[in-house]
Amino acid sequence: MSQVAAIMMDVAGNHGAVHRFGGEEFAIVMLGTDQKEARSLAERLRGGIDRAPITYLGRPLGTVTVSIGVASTQDGQPSTNLMQRQASLLRAKAGGRNVVITDWATGDAERRAV
Repeated sequence: MSQVAAIMMDVAGNHGAVHRFGGEEFAIVMLGTDQKEARSLAERLRGGIDRAPITYLGRPLGTVTVSIGVASTQDGQPSTNLMQRQASLLRAKAGGRNVVITDWATGDAERRAV
């Protein structure tokens, strides 16, 4: 888990802050980021984890994949609204592995399996 978190922090860089909000769930909060930038970061994150030699107790785990939901909120909306949108993206986990799903504040949803 710490290796995945390190990859997240590296990919997020100055673009956002990484937070853990569940057992195996993390969030990167990015202010003022458009949909294209957010999706690009999510794809870099997904690919970085997919290619990383992740180990547990010194033993290689093989390929580790992630399901990523990208969501937004509009100015003036409470932050709880974003968390509700993010909760709806749990379908990324149910819909398969190694996917990025976007759900932008405009209501547009897009699924891209990778």
